[in-house]
Amino acid sequence: MVNVGILGKGGREQAFTWKIAQSELVNKVYCLSGNGGTAAIKNAENITGVGELDFNAILKEIRHHRIDHVIIGPEAPLEKGIVEFLDEEGIICSAPTKAASKLEWSKLFAKDVMAEVGIPIARYKATNSITCITDYISETVDSCGGVVIKDDALAAGKGVTVCRITDFPKSYGDAQRKEATIIEAYKAIEDITKKKHVVLAEEMLVGPEFSFIGVTDGKTFLPLLPSEDYKRVFDHDKGPNTGSMGSLTPTPIVTDEINTQMCIYAERLIAKMKRRGTAYKGIIYFGCIKTSDGVKVLEINARGGDPETQSTLPLLEGDLYKILHASATEQLDKVESEFEWRHGAACCVVLASGGYPGEYKKGYVINGLEKLVDRKDALVFCAGVQRLGDGTVVTDGGRVVDIVGIGPNTKAAVKNAYSALKGVRFGHMHYRTDIGHRALDMV
Repeated sequence: MVNVGILGKGGREQAFTWKIAQSELVNKVYCLSGNGGTAAIKNAENITGVGELDFNAILKEIRHHRIDHVIIGPEAPLEKGIVEFLDEEGIICSAPTKAASKLEWSKLFAKDVMAEVGIPIARYKATNSITCITDYISETVDSCGGVVIKDDALAAGKGVTVCRITDFPKSYGDAQRKEATIIEAYKAIEDITKKKHVVLAEEMLVGPEFSFIGVTDGKTFLPLLPSEDYKRVFDHDKGPNTGSMGSLTPTPIVTDEINTQMCIYAERLIAKMKRRGTAYKGIIYFGCIKTSDGVKVLEINARGGDPETQSTLPLLEGDLYKILHASATEQLDKVESEFEWRHGAACCVVLASGGYPGEYKKGYVINGLEKLVDRKDALVFCAGVQRLGDGTVVTDGGRVVDIVGIGPNTKAAVKNAYSALKGVRFGHMHYRTDIGHRALDMV
């Protein structure tokens, strides 16, 4: 049996811990640094005080606890080269290298690679100056009703600003609404260029979005169930983008035809990365949109989605550790039988701190989590949570707790999620009340 290390402290990492701890091949899971939820999982232990970018401290704990295999949750360590660092020390690591993970930490690089292999994407223009892009912004707002401004670099899920004419009151008049949209875009560009980052301005695409996530060993690609997430902070997709306020797995947006097409796109991309000498291994995430002109890919992430991981893993009946180990050791074609799925659906609702994704306060006591432990139709994954010495659980982040409802169908999963969260409370708690509505409107 092996010891597994999981780097990260969010809800996604707790979901990984919960699922991997169930493997018959795993002796113990060590969470670097984990959270108040991972601390309560059987066969799991938090190793606190280790920063995700402190590679030497991470290696020291790996050696001390005899960890055989490390799973990387967040994106920042990938950009800094943690996979190469651990590989040199002989540690198996489930994640792409720095060069391969550039698909996430440079949106412009991802766009260029996708264009080279024929993956449909939005029209875009890259710049580091507002003056070079004014005409493009005005023309795009005219033709598309809005423009999307992206930070080329990592931005913790909050580097995208969607500027839409329809976000402004009709009482403004058409000309004033357009002007307000352009001003909003300029402000977003200014915020990015202040950091000396490259800006991507994209045409605004219209249609339902979905997340297509899979696992690869650099040769073979196997998809997980497709999901949809809800990025805007308020109901009806209003307000600023967040790291996501909820997710649903699977999603009816993805038909069998779309699933097949997305697998083809993923295989093209993986083959291209291998030809470049930067083979991609690990979980890969495609953020997509279904437009009137067909599916287009909006972004690529070099990791599992958050919170899509939380609404996907409860439906996986296979052994996640076997899958990730096979991915890291180029044996994914030998574990296809592990991709077995429970019938039904799972809905994740994120309970967030009031003010998120802007400023928010920490330290509020969270009540009611203990009442959900024995529920068979719901799970709790902690994200921004800290467990104090006396056992009290308090808020410690923007996205605080993920409540996952499970059911035989979408309607039941959504109902169970909202039923479960009714007993959970903390100061200034905020959540969306419409997670899953896109799918429910389709059935």
